Amino acid sequence: MINEDKVAEDHSTLREKLQSKGYMIVNEFTCRGFNTSSFMRYLGGMNKGKPNAEDLKNAEDFARNLILNLKKNHRIN
Repeated sequence: MINEDKVAEDHSTLREKLQSKGYMIVNEFTCRGFNTSSFMRYLGGMNKGKPNAEDLKNAEDFARNLILNLKKNHRIN
């Protein structure tokens, strides 16, 4: 599980840019991905195999719950 404070910190720049353009952030999702940036490429990368099937299932569940909550709270069809 990824710490919510870490997610908030990692997403802060993107969140601020979106909010400055008038977008409303209603929730956030994250998962680790294969990382070959910087020196990691010399070590073969980090988080190999990510995102995996479980991560994709979690993303799908997140999206479905987001839609359900938006429909419930804002009466969207």
